[in-house]
Amino acid sequence: MPFEFGVARLLVEPLPLVINDGIWEIRKSTEPTVPDPSVFHELASGRSDAVSRAVTLAARRLKSGGRLVNGYRSRLRAGKELAVSSNIKPERLLAAMLFPVSNFDLELIARSVLSPPEIKE
Repeated sequence: MPFEFGVARLLVEPLPLVINDGIWEIRKSTEPTVPDPSVFHELASGRSDAVSRAVTLAARRLKSGGRLVNGYRSRLRAGKELAVSSNIKPERLLAAMLFPVSNFDLELIARSVLSPPEIKE
């Protein structure tokens, strides 16, 4: 699964992602992910860097909800542009968001694109 698909896909619908035994799962949560239409407007913009900009917007939205995307764990990188280089056309990525994905698959996506939660000692 491409990283750029996974990050954006987590913002298609509100997802109650929580940490359970050190892994991301979909369970009841008071703070589900908040979908961000600007991510998808960016993909539809036709810009040559649309995928990179959309991934950065999605990563920032996820970060605001306490879900750090891989590459954002470092304080120096947090909130900055991820500069994803992608061969996927923005309109294809946008179209892929239309297909439903099971909760099991969404959990797998979350585990692959979100940083594992920090272990508190």
